[in-house]
Amino acid sequence: MEYELIRELFNPCAGEAHPQVSVSEVDTDNVDSYAQQFLSGKDSRCTKSVQDSGVIIYEIEKDGQKQKLTFTPYA
Repeated sequence: MEYELIRELFNPCAGEAHPQVSVSEVDTDNVDSYAQQFLSGKDSRCTKSVQDSGVIIYEIEKDGQKQKLTFTPYA
């Protein structure tokens, strides 16, 4: 399945007001497995939520840095 992936990387100094944002296309049958690559680190935590629209959001904190992955399925 194809998704639009929006990755927001929050700089601890700038806070959540100014994240570094990248947008890409992802073709995967397992979004959980794909998101796992962003979790490598000593101290990592992840929260997953699925919206009614099918959008999947991962909020990750890894080694003190926050990031957010938003997978939106293409229709």
